[in-house]
Amino acid sequence: MSLFSTTALLMMLEGIRGAQFIDLIFERQGLLAPYGTKRHSDWKRQGDALQAELQRRAVRFAPLIWN
Repeated sequence: MSLFSTTALLMMLEGIRGAQFIDLIFERQGLLAPYGTKRHSDWKRQGDALQAELQRRAVRFAPLIWN
């Protein structure tokens, strides 16, 4: 992760947040979530790695919510 700029890390984090949002909309309509952010553990693993790197860089950000 350290090869990426802070801006790139924040953009990737927001991409995960966007995928979570789309999944939530689909789930609330009783449909299968297209991105599977809750079904596939690699989403959480990647999100946790991004957040850890941002914390290491002392960057303020809204943490991802995995519920």
